[in-house]
Amino acid sequence: MNLNKTERNIIIDIDNYKNKYLNDPIFTKYVIEFSEKGGATAFLTNNFTNFKILKESTSLPVFFEVDRQFNGIINIDPEFLIIDIVNFDGIYEQLNEFLNGIRDKFKGKIIGKIFNKKQAILACKLYLDGILIDVSENNFDKDFIAEIYFDINISVILRIKSLDINSCKDLVKIGINYFILGEDITNPNKILSKI
Repeated sequence: MNLNKTERNIIIDIDNYKNKYLNDPIFTKYVIEFSEKGGATAFLTNNFTNFKILKESTSLPVFFEVDRQFNGIINIDPEFLIIDIVNFDGIYEQLNEFLNGIRDKFKGKIIGKIFNKKQAILACKLYLDGILIDVSENNFDKDFIAEIYFDINISVILRIKSLDINSCKDLVKIGINYFILGEDITNPNKILSKI
């Protein structure tokens, strides 16, 4: 899976599935299967157990989200690694050193989770493969997302926390093609057809 701006992709956040059986591996496998049949193009997790289940259950790419505690992630070898660069407060040297340590061992693509334009520029300067922005009704700023998308030459992935369908349509009009969904989403194509 390459991150390009022309293909629409739905990444399923397997950890965000709201169900009392969430910790049941058999149930998780069913969620993966139904999501895949429903049009998912990749999966996201920050959980080692779910990562193992994903690797055993699907051939789709897996995004793994980590914080500053980068322990053991290299051993599991996901296709994409999401690093929360918000925690680095825009300090280039610290983040560059952190990323160099990762790049020495990890050959997959690295995505930076950001919150503002300064962090997006930093992600671009550090040659990250893309950026992730969490979007909800409380922090939805279409102009900010458009500015990032058009002004900075980097792929944009939006994690939709809670947005109405019209807001999602606005994001598609901007040109956003990567969405992370969770919360009982097992039919991504149905969601895509609405936006």
